[in-house]
Amino acid sequence: MNRKKGFTLIELFMAILISSVLILMVGALSQIAFSSHDQVRKEGDLYSDLFYGFNLLTYSVRNALTVEVLVDELNNTKGLNLANSAYNRTFGNNNTSFQYTDSTGVYNIIDGVSNLNFDFRCEKDIVTGNWLADSCSASSKIFHLILTGSKDNEPFDLVSDVMRRN
Repeated sequence: MNRKKGFTLIELFMAILISSVLILMVGALSQIAFSSHDQVRKEGDLYSDLFYGFNLLTYSVRNALTVEVLVDELNNTKGLNLANSAYNRTFGNNNTSFQYTDSTGVYNIIDGVSNLNFDFRCEKDIVTGNWLADSCSASSKIFHLILTGSKDNEPFDLVSDVMRRN
């Protein structure tokens, strides 16, 4: 018997076909992994910035001697002016960024936000337990802070109850 060693042309084509399919599958899976990683990173950056700003806001409210609610011409809450012996900070929004201002300048905590809403309430209805709008006064001690909006089609909603120390 005279057998030749090696592969037939059909066997080589089948090996190339199977290898090509495997390489394409690995490439597609890699693309999906990279795009989902990028989305998770963007969401992480968004929430990192939001939590930084919100924590700075709650810290400032907690330590403020005076709290002034800033409203627009339609009586919608636009921000807060907080002061104590060490600082005077204003937190607010201009519909596209959450920002604060102090003696050194204006700082955008997060830019490119759509539907940014900043709400601030000071008293609860004893019967219903709901927070009342337009209830803040100089003597208010407990505050309900709400920051909502969306960035890159990713909605966010941060809520905190803060008790003023002073």
